[in-house]
Amino acid sequence: MPPRRPLQLLCALLIATLAVAPRAARGADSFYTDLLSRGSQAYSSGDYRDAERMFRIACFGFLDEPPLLLEGLVRLSLARAAAGDVEGFREAFGRISDLERRFGTYSTTTLPDSLRQLFEQELLARIPSRDLEALELRTGASRSIGADMEGLPLRQRRAELRRRATSDPDDIRWPLALAELETEAGRHREALGWIDWLTELDPRSATGACLRGWNLAETGACPTALVLLGECSATVTDVRYARPLLGCLAKADDWNGAAAAVAAQPANFRDDSAYSRLVNRIERKVGAIAQTSAPAASLEESPETGSEDAAVRVGLRDRVHLVTDRERQIMRTVRETLATARRKEDLASADELVAGLAAAHPGVAEVQYLAGEVAYRASRWSQAVEYFQRAGEPDASRSKLLFYLAVSLYESGDRAEASRVLSRALPGLEKT
Repeated sequence: MPPRRPLQLLCALLIATLAVAPRAARGADSFYTDLLSRGSQAYSSGDYRDAERMFRIACFGFLDEPPLLLEGLVRLSLARAAAGDVEGFREAFGRISDLERRFGTYSTTTLPDSLRQLFEQELLARIPSRDLEALELRTGASRSIGADMEGLPLRQRRAELRRRATSDPDDIRWPLALAELETEAGRHREALGWIDWLTELDPRSATGACLRGWNLAETGACPTALVLLGECSATVTDVRYARPLLGCLAKADDWNGAAAAVAAQPANFRDDSAYSRLVNRIERKVGAIAQTSAPAASLEESPETGSEDAAVRVGLRDRVHLVTDRERQIMRTVRETLATARRKEDLASADELVAGLAAAHPGVAEVQYLAGEVAYRASRWSQAVEYFQRAGEPDASRSKLLFYLAVSLYESGDRAEASRVLSRALPGLEKT
């Protein structure tokens, strides 16, 4: 019998894990909680490697129990930090952030105060503030911003935040809170002043860049606003950022870009009346253009996907959005890199190239699939899931992409969805 290929072995291992894990979660809770306790004892005695091993195993048993999984991951991250495993700490942080996004677990779970404080100290020391902002992890520091001012009239809240910013000028929380307050109040010039303060303290603040884009759009500076909002992930999660993006694209007569942006945004954004009016305008313009447009050219053959269409459908009234010749060359370069890469470090150039493409073409499925594969190969599981879901689940003929999505879902903690996607991938994988 010929030897099994690595992909088949990994697939078999994942199937076995998916089959056994539910029984462990339901029937062996005491085993995993005991591991959590023993790991805590090992951590207290300074045996960080042994503690890390026990916490890691315990987390597998808590996949159906988000509060326990959170505690396990927090303790796992601290053990890794104490052992000097920086990448391991960041990986655990990513999983905690996924839990927060999916279930609000970090915000709502009661952890021992000393444990939460120690973890948040490590976060501030090891995770860039832009990542904390972009992932919306509600740490104690962020939850305390303005919490004691809730219910105050706008004028009093503004005055109190200004007082705190003046008395503690190096604390990034106050200019951030004031920038958000003034943006919501429609005082865009004032908001831009606080954003300047914010970016002096943290030049790479993702929230600062998004807020600057929003306020520049509202003041008519659309060319710069489009650059900033085009890189702002909040435009697909928060309708307040989606509106200025679409408005500036419409002012620039970039109807293809506007259609692609709408395709990447959730349907419930239409509940917002201002957003809905913008989309209706975009649909009318795209429809008029499509009536006079010639059929698009096709992409050349690619080693992974076969013949593909350069006029990839974006999902807005089935209109087209073109990938340029230069961008097709970038896609070829990324695929060549994927074919030869053996380590995560080898993916750096591909990662940089495909990130720009994915941001420029959120509605082009092939671009998102390629970005998803790069993220999968780099073990950035939640980002891989985001790319694949943005493009739509691959069809059954693309078994490798389905497999990449299944593994990414599993590593992100969504075991049920991983099992479903993996069952679709299996027939095609068995033939390869």
